[in-house]
Amino acid sequence: MKFVESVLHVMLGFVCTIFNLRLLLTWREYRQLPPRNDKNPVMWIGMSGSGKNWDWCKAWFGSGYGGKEYWSKERVMDTMNDIREYDIGSTLAWFVVFFMGVFIGWRF
Repeated sequence: MKFVESVLHVMLGFVCTIFNLRLLLTWREYRQLPPRNDKNPVMWIGMSGSGKNWDWCKAWFGSGYGGKEYWSKERVMDTMNDIREYDIGSTLAWFVVFFMGVFIGWRF
């Protein structure tokens, strides 16, 4: 299933570059922030309080208790991989746009 998702990201990058809609992909990723799922939720970590146990508890209380937002590496890397796959499709589309421009300029 991950392969299909990667192919779809490449296709999105390709199509959005062909039609000059690349900002839609950035908007799509921003809408997904903070990246989270049931396995890797967004947590809040704080450095003040009463020892190590308090930091662990405060991670679940949120910013209202002085915590700082923490995104797990796995979730951040998922977002970065999505962006990389968009860029692959965008690069392929750039060559198509470039050579179509050369062809149209040469032909007409």
